[in-house]
Amino acid sequence: MRPSPIPSLRTVLAMAAALLASGCSNQSLIQSPKGSADAETAKFEPIRDIPIPAGSSLDNDRSLILSNEKEWTGRLVLKADPTMPKLFAYYAQHMRSFGWQPVASIMGETSVLTFVQGQRAATVQIKPAMLFGSVVTVTMAPRHADTLATQPGATRPLLPDQAIQTDRLPAPASTRR
Repeated sequence: MRPSPIPSLRTVLAMAAALLASGCSNQSLIQSPKGSADAETAKFEPIRDIPIPAGSSLDNDRSLILSNEKEWTGRLVLKADPTMPKLFAYYAQHMRSFGWQPVASIMGETSVLTFVQGQRAATVQIKPAMLFGSVVTVTMAPRHADTLATQPGATRPLLPDQAIQTDRLPAPASTRR
């Protein structure tokens, strides 16, 4: 009996890509403008307050979405075909049309944009996908209490408890050799 030939690297990579593609449970998403209620945007109802690039797919395994009728919190992970610079420009432009105010952004190997709206903050992280396209991770959370202290009607952050004794540590000694 002859041993079977060793599969080529190309064959192994093709099989791995096929296994990865078949193991993903993706749901198609489209850009869902605020207030639209057509059948296409109803495919993924909880996410209606941020732009979703057309042709994106949801990574159900890596996403965690907690939602009530008005807003959601959590992590949305999308696979998108555009390149990182195009997605960066897309989110920088379209988040504003959904009422989000930019706070900070940095473009690099992994690009990050941060936005605020009312008492919520959104961070958009864009990085290259393993084979092609990009991975977009949107993290949505309530804003930190110190950032709300300057807004009308917001509560002030808690001050440190004066009954707790704290000691200052000495500065580290220089370790020159």
